[in-house]
Amino acid sequence: MRLTADVIQQAPAFINPVLERELNLRGLKVPAIENLGSAEDQFDAIDLSDNDLIKLENFPVMKRLKSLLLNNNRIRRIARSLGRPLPNLETLIMTNNQMGRLEDLDALADLPGIERLSLCKNPVTVLDNYRLYVIFLLPKLRHLDFQKVSMSERQKAAALFKDKPKSLPTDDADDDAYRQQITPEQKKMIMAAILNAQSLDEISRLEALLKSGRVRDSDLSKIAALSEPSSTAMVTD
Repeated sequence: MRLTADVIQQAPAFINPVLERELNLRGLKVPAIENLGSAEDQFDAIDLSDNDLIKLENFPVMKRLKSLLLNNNRIRRIARSLGRPLPNLETLIMTNNQMGRLEDLDALADLPGIERLSLCKNPVTVLDNYRLYVIFLLPKLRHLDFQKVSMSERQKAAALFKDKPKSLPTDDADDDAYRQQITPEQKKMIMAAILNAQSLDEISRLEALLKSGRVRDSDLSKIAALSEPSSTAMVTD
């Protein structure tokens, strides 16, 4: 399923317990974030839990958004410069995802306003100095994994990482390192995209992808678009 403008406009919206206007987009099994501009920046919180998201990316400017819920996805990467479209984000809940390396968290530094963050049940949480590293990246962080950040932790983090710049990931050039096994649902989506392809080149690329058994994060939204009738999206090498 794709996150179309119609899906977004018909999704439930309500006032949540902390008095935020929330948009409920959970449980749709969408593989990629798209078309959120159709929400017209009318929400304080968006719930995208229980989907199939792999990369946190592709947000329009949403100055009102303060809380983003992303539990139970498969997120392994965070796009650079999320602070530009999401300048006022304060709460980011990513429990039960697939963030696996400390350097994968570097993009959080572009969200300096984050006060509450959960990465519970992500592989990265078992790494040495995980907690101190996140505290170093986010100067306003008050609660990490539902535990209060202490002053002593801030001091330890500053001392431990004082010589490390808060650099962001370079780009998607290393995307091949993030190829994932094609799931049965993704296989069906690729086969549908082959049927809808507009050229022999597109068909060849998709067939090669299917044969490899693995897909890049960056290709999923393009494949989803191609799997829809009358699409003109292109999958790159």
